Amino acid sequence: METIERGTVEWSRFLRRQRRQINARLKRYRDPGMARMELAATGDLTPYRHYKTETVSRFLHQALDQMKSGTYGVCVVCGEDIPIKRLELVPAALACVSCDGKRGGST
Repeated sequence: METIERGTVEWSRFLRRQRRQINARLKRYRDPGMARMELAATGDLTPYRHYKTETVSRFLHQALDQMKSGTYGVCVVCGEDIPIKRLELVPAALACVSCDGKRGGST
């Protein structure tokens, strides 16, 4: 398991990469052009778009809040560090894999 020590230059770089990735996802989920195309084609937003804009976006905002407070990457359940690989795959992960499974997999 790869780890990055908090407070280091490497950690700061990692946080910047994660912040860019999270902001890019938020921008994509809020893209009004895509929403207009879906509305024109189907008369409604797809369930996937609803899920991304309503659920995933909430977790992404929470991850950004954790970055501001210095708790990003710390499991909200057990308090242990979330593995870097998990954060890279799921930037909005609020819990480690073990705890996330116990609470129903809601990141």
